[in-house]
Amino acid sequence: MKYVKFSSNRSMEEANQIFEARIRDAKIVFEKFSKDFYERPCPFCKSEEFEPLEKFAGLYDIALCRSCMSEYVSPVPTMEAISYYYNECENNVLFEQLNQRRHKKSFINDDRIDFIKPCLIELLEKREVVHVLEVGCNNGSFLSTLKDYLLDQGLQDRCVLHGIDLDEDAVANSVDPELDLRVVAAEELVRLGNKYDLVVSFELIEHLADPGVYAESLHASMNEGAFLALTTPNASGLEIKATGYNGTRLLAHSIFPPMHLNAFNTRNILLFAHLHRFKLVDVKTPGRLDMDMVTTLANEIEDESLVKLTSFPEEVKAYIQYLVSYLGGSSHMRVILQK
Repeated sequence: MKYVKFSSNRSMEEANQIFEARIRDAKIVFEKFSKDFYERPCPFCKSEEFEPLEKFAGLYDIALCRSCMSEYVSPVPTMEAISYYYNECENNVLFEQLNQRRHKKSFINDDRIDFIKPCLIELLEKREVVHVLEVGCNNGSFLSTLKDYLLDQGLQDRCVLHGIDLDEDAVANSVDPELDLRVVAAEELVRLGNKYDLVVSFELIEHLADPGVYAESLHASMNEGAFLALTTPNASGLEIKATGYNGTRLLAHSIFPPMHLNAFNTRNILLFAHLHRFKLVDVKTPGRLDMDMVTTLANEIEDESLVKLTSFPEEVKAYIQYLVSYLGGSSHMRVILQK
């Protein structure tokens, strides 16, 4: 049993370069657009009662909902600010370059195929053709991997693949020019007028200024019985709880504006699903990186007991990682909802 090294995701040099660019870009967006930021209720339960938390980067206000104890950014950036961030800022260029380099060379896309496979198999047993949509498809890396999987299984004629993203450059530089990728905001999906059987979104819902509008847009764009398979950081996970949003972030914290605006966890996702008429089919935290990331950032952890964990032998860390994931305490969360 081995715990996975962070370097399997990206190099330390790449991680630090992206992190530093994200902080610079967060400050640029705040300076350019903060006068138009707007207050919002809790995105999970709609309560307007909150406690203020430590500002992010000394600029962005963070709220703790008094009703459901969820963390979220408020005031929140406008769509103009968010669009600027994803289309004009340096960190997204660096992240796209990373995606291009690791296309078909990372365990991440293979894991995502395994994640959605049960939903896909169930749908193929009931429907002649399954329409799959990836929301936040970036350059189509995952859809390209899915396309190859379907070809290997002889299912390429039974699945139609679609993707949408806000990043115009990423869509324009698709890893596969045959993919149907479009520049459309997640909240505006309903205007396309299409119906889908399986919607997937990886590390997306935490980015949205109004995830409720997104959920309603998806609900209106999905066939009855369709699945929504999503991943998002688990704000209650070990690595995220151990190192705060104002520390060094090799992977973005669940709070990291103007990128991550909503801190989902294994509790509030059920509340969110119920509020928007989805059934919760499954929620798991099968993360692999918590122990290695805690070890790497040990000098930033204030809890002495957690720091002690970082000196354990690798086989012990592997077992701790297993327990963390098994008990729903990893900082990576997978959720399956059904209409």
